[in-house]
This record gives sequence, structure tokens and C-alpha cells, in this order.
Amino acid sequence: MGRLHNCVVVKNCSLESQIPDPSRPLTPSLSREGRGGVGSLTRFIGRDNKSERGSRCNKFPAIFAWVLLVSVPLAARAADADAQQVTVHLGDYRFQPETIEVVAGRPVELTLVNDDKITPHNFTLKEPAAGLDLSANVSGGQSATLRFTPQTAGTYPLYCNKKLPFMKSHRERGMEAKLVVKPAS
Repeated sequence: MGRLHNCVVVKNCSLESQIPDPSRPLTPSLSREGRGGVGSLTRFIGRDNKSERGSRCNKFPAIFAWVLLVSVPLAARAADADAQQVTVHLGDYRFQPETIEVVAGRPVELTLVNDDKITPHNFTLKEPAAGLDLSANVSGGQSATLRFTPQTAGTYPLYCNKKLPFMKSHRERGMEAKLVVKPAS
């Protein structure tokens, strides 16, 4: 027989957990008939035969949920391991590096880091013929991540489309770069 616990069985949806109950004594109590035995022992540890059978059934959804929570991120990490990792810094009306090189047909994980503490920037790449329609706003001092898979080799312009009224846009101030998609070998 396992350890005895002072607990209450709490059922919530299909999950069952045991929570310590400070109001219950840590010693076995007598059964309803006034004598000890199996009934008092099961009340002492917080379950009877029906809840024991039910807990076996109720453990399946919890185990299934746990397996999903563990396996889905692992599968995503495996897919990300094949991704081309690129970091681009935005700031002072420029992209660094000014040329981003990737290979067609392979996923890209593009991390955008705004080095300006106050000025927001944006990453815009609009080439519908190549299947590229990317845009991300990045607040001052923040970062953002874009995930995409380029399919068509070529060179594509990208820029920041931010503009204050009565001033030049960030693009007009030189905040442009290019994405070079090389053919898969």
C-alpha cells in the first residue's frame, strides 16, 4: 500500500487532482457504522472505489494533453532547425545588412531588431508575382519575427514605409534594402 495523504479529490472537467485539505486530520477516522475498516481508510486517503475507477478514465485526457503540449513544440523546433535564420537590424533610417541572401524553397525565419529606442520602423516587401507579401511593424527597442518560404529566385526590394506628416518617408531617407533569393541547388 502507498503513502497515506490528507487530501481532497477535486474534479474539474475531465482532469482530477488531489489538493491537501488542512481541515482534515492526518489520522484515519471511523467509518459511518462506527468501526474502522476499508471504508474509513478510503475516506482517509480521499477516494473510494468509484473515484479510483473514474480517475483512471480521467487520466487519459490529461496524459493526451501533456503529450500534445510536449510533442507539438518539439516538431516545430525540428521544422525551425531547417529554417534559414537571418537577423536584420533596423535603425538610423537603414537596414543592416542591406542585402539579405536566402535559398528558394527553404523556410526563412527573419528576426527584425529595431535598434532605435523611440522611432518605430517597418519591414515591407511586396512582390505578389513572386508570392512575397511581407510586412511587420517593429516599435522602438523591440523585435519581431517573420516566417516565410520564398519560392521564386530573384532580387526583391524591401523598405520601411513609415512617414511623419510634412516630412520625408523613411524610404525616401534611404531605408531600403534587398532580398536576394538564390535558386535551390
